[in-house]
Amino acid sequence: MSIVQALLSHPVAVAFLIIVLGHLLGRARVAGLSLGASGVLFIALALGHFELADPQPLKPLGDFGVVLFVYAIGLQAGPHFARTFRAQGRVALAIGLGTVGGAAALTALLGGWWDLEAEVIVGVFAGALTSTPALAAATEASDSPLVAVAYGLAYPFGVVVVVLFAQFIPHWLKRSGRPDEPGAWSSTNAPLVQRCFLVENPGCVGKPLSTLRLSEMVTVNISRVMRGDEVHPATADLVLNREDIVLVVGAQAQLTRLELLLGPSIPLEAEVGNVPGIASREVTVTSLSFVGRSLSALRPRAEYGVTISRVRREELEFIPRGDYVFEVGDQLRVVGHAPEVDRFAERISAQGRRVYETGIPAFAVGLVAGLLLGFTPIHLPGVGTIKLGLAGGPLFAGIVFAHFGRIGTLRIYVPPAARYLIRELGLVLFLASAGVSAGANLGPVIEEQGVVLVALAAASAALAVALGFILSYVVFGMSVAASAGLTCGAMTSTPGLGAATAQFETDTPTLAYVAVYPLALVAMTVTAQIMLAVLQ
Repeated sequence: MSIVQALLSHPVAVAFLIIVLGHLLGRARVAGLSLGASGVLFIALALGHFELADPQPLKPLGDFGVVLFVYAIGLQAGPHFARTFRAQGRVALAIGLGTVGGAAALTALLGGWWDLEAEVIVGVFAGALTSTPALAAATEASDSPLVAVAYGLAYPFGVVVVVLFAQFIPHWLKRSGRPDEPGAWSSTNAPLVQRCFLVENPGCVGKPLSTLRLSEMVTVNISRVMRGDEVHPATADLVLNREDIVLVVGAQAQLTRLELLLGPSIPLEAEVGNVPGIASREVTVTSLSFVGRSLSALRPRAEYGVTISRVRREELEFIPRGDYVFEVGDQLRVVGHAPEVDRFAERISAQGRRVYETGIPAFAVGLVAGLLLGFTPIHLPGVGTIKLGLAGGPLFAGIVFAHFGRIGTLRIYVPPAARYLIRELGLVLFLASAGVSAGANLGPVIEEQGVVLVALAAASAALAVALGFILSYVVFGMSVAASAGLTCGAMTSTPGLGAATAQFETDTPTLAYVAVYPLALVAMTVTAQIMLAVLQ
């Protein structure tokens, strides 16, 4: 046996060969569109169809990939999931569930009318809505290669339909006059800006900042105060004088409200942000003595003489409230006198290497908890008994544990780069295994049902887009930009979001996408399993 033959006989080598070829295919662009990671699925389908790879040795790798992929997705979506419910739960829930539920109902009705197998119907549903987690859940629950075959046929139509919608809807509606209001989604998601205010309100003059309790009325942070030629950090005992210039950080909508409390907004004073003796630094939380403590318990102004003006966690930047709990990797903007800022930064970043470390015990405990949840039977009235399986259980566990940040005394922290690697590695391993297994059925399915599956995929994708846009634009009265982002989020379509953001000079589509995406992600994963239970 030659070295090449020996290499191709090993499942790990075959899996990574598929991944390499799939990556090359996924990078190819046609009319500005590409398959991305789904290129791995199409290469695997081809190898399986021509019997160039054996599906059986790849199955354990596929199961391993499913678990890693959905668990990493849960860890990523967890914080957003909680914020979505707190900030705009009714709108996001209605749009996410309405879009997913409507598309599932139409796919099931048409699929039943055309007498398609349950696994094929669910595969088309997952492909039309471009949801790999739904594919993973359905494949694991049904143990049928037909799911991946139908997904592979439907996926291109799901991508094309939502991208065309995002590109042309602004032109069809001639850019509706409805305003784009990022702050309407969440002050935690809206971009943060700096503004200066001239203190003129008599109710603020002569009072220390600690007694004004501004944080109870608006979500902003006073960073610095300029008095004549002097600049002072915004310490708790600093007394405001008339005509002080106050530098404030917050979302635009929140800052506008602050004019009623302090005084008029004035042009930003450049010298406020660059004064000898006053430091403004980015520091990263790594010291375990700070992790798990809330902002109110830390008391940075009283204990350290500094102000934490903003926090960045993952891709979110926001103003921290008193109940905000610090976690490893949080990036803080700290303002104060230079020696005090240095002292605070030295203490909070004392264990710098931790920002690159994954807590393996907590990661493993969460994963085991997710698997136990996945194997637990769940009885749904009118549906029967289902199991969340290898896909659903770890997904829910990842969401819950990412939200709370710890399991008992174990802290869950996975650096963004490590989480991205885990997610992508799990995804391509799963796609390689599922594609090779489905490849043997590719020819017969296309020959017998190809036209029907294409029509079903196009109809499902079109209905999902229509439902998402009608709910957001017509029912809830959102702007065109917000409606485009919400629709793409309800279909978990990253290519669609890219097309939408290119049409608007605003962050509104992205903010709206983030609001509904976690809900839609979970809804698709659960809906795929419910469809299988009902249709089989």
